[in-house]
Amino acid sequence: MMLGIDYASVDGNKAPNLEAAKSVGLRFAFIRATYAKWADMTAARDRDAIRKAGLVFGAYLFPVMNKGAAEPEEQVSAFVLAAGLDHDRDFAPVIDLEWPGGLAKTGRSRDELVDWIGRAVEALRRAFGCSPIVYSSARVLDGSDSDSLAGAASHLLDGCPLWLARYPYKTRIAPQLGIEPVPPPVPAGRDENDWWMHQFQGDAVQFPGFTSTVDVNRFHMLQHGEKGTRVTWVQKRLGVVEDGFGDGTFGAVQAFQTRRGLDADGIVGPGTFAALSWVA
Repeated sequence: MMLGIDYASVDGNKAPNLEAAKSVGLRFAFIRATYAKWADMTAARDRDAIRKAGLVFGAYLFPVMNKGAAEPEEQVSAFVLAAGLDHDRDFAPVIDLEWPGGLAKTGRSRDELVDWIGRAVEALRRAFGCSPIVYSSARVLDGSDSDSLAGAASHLLDGCPLWLARYPYKTRIAPQLGIEPVPPPVPAGRDENDWWMHQFQGDAVQFPGFTSTVDVNRFHMLQHGEKGTRVTWVQKRLGVVEDGFGDGTFGAVQAFQTRRGLDADGIVGPGTFAALSWVA
């Protein structure tokens, strides 16, 4: 299992021991870069250390969509400055779509939130030249309760890779690193394998190298013989026309990896996915 973590200043971690974290399989890390327009200095503190340790770095925008909050374009502009993303080695930008306390507390209707999200996603595309990765859950994006979007934003997220969680998390639990977690629920209209990362343990404690809490994720590897939306996503970025991950796609992935200085194994892991995620 290819492990990753995500965290923010609210978790209270001191500068991590990344070699200890790598010893249990850590391969990538995301840090919150902004909360609305507020820059989370944890990203600035740990970003270069994560890269130097050979991990793939990612940054996420936690938008505040409440009435009276900064406009989506303003929040994206703040994120651009705080994230410090490098097209050559980092993940594409991430937007976190959720509402702590429930949708009603935003003071907006579902339609107003969908409009807000659409503006934020387009602002990210303009700023970075690629579709953002979307962190959310099937319940938030697709559910029918009063705290979900009921599929109304699906058309806005076309081309956006999914990083999915399973909500709600009610307890803090120690990560069971040797156990393969159950795949996450996927929003309607996407095939069951159409996700790249899965946050399977929220607020996990005792992750080696960290002094406080982190969330634990796994990366969904893509390799020869597979089919589905993720394969098509890769092929579009490599200019390959093929039904499934066949020999042509395998060779194109290897050639891309060679050009980018990656291990040319033909497997789309975190580093290859990160590089591909910047391709328009």
